[in-house]
Amino acid sequence: MPVPIIIPVLAALLGGATVGALSRQPEINSLQAQVRKLQSEVERLQNVIRMQDRQIKQLLVQYKGLKAYQFNARNKARNYTRGALIFQYAYKEYLELLMHSVDTGMVKLSQEETIFFNIFDKVIEGQNVSDSEKEAIKEYILYRYKTQIDNLQECDCNSMVERLRDYRD
Repeated sequence: MPVPIIIPVLAALLGGATVGALSRQPEINSLQAQVRKLQSEVERLQNVIRMQDRQIKQLLVQYKGLKAYQFNARNKARNYTRGALIFQYAYKEYLELLMHSVDTGMVKLSQEETIFFNIFDKVIEGQNVSDSEKEAIKEYILYRYKTQIDNLQECDCNSMVERLRDYRD
């Protein structure tokens, strides 16, 4: 007799499992739809990440380009400022040599001072100055005021201008 009881019990169990599985089918379908939606969302987010990566790379290229441009512009500005400072210090040196000569009544200058003075006198007079003469001025001034010029320290010519005014009066 045990066999006839097993069949109905198995049938009841299989029927219960089938009914249970069928009753849960809408939930399973809903979860599968959510999985598909999440998979498509993952793809969409991966595309967004790829696009952002591309944009970041482009921005980095632009940033580096601007940085290079800024470096170039900064160097140009520094060189322009340096040139202006060389001229200011040359003007100061010229006035100091001129006033020293007038104050002492002596025109005795060193060879370097004489070369500088004569060339810068041409600059003051508005005469043409060759590139080698400009280079001689630059070398002389850098020899005398290299630290101040390298530090972009402005030349204080106010005392010289005041002394010039005294000569005028």
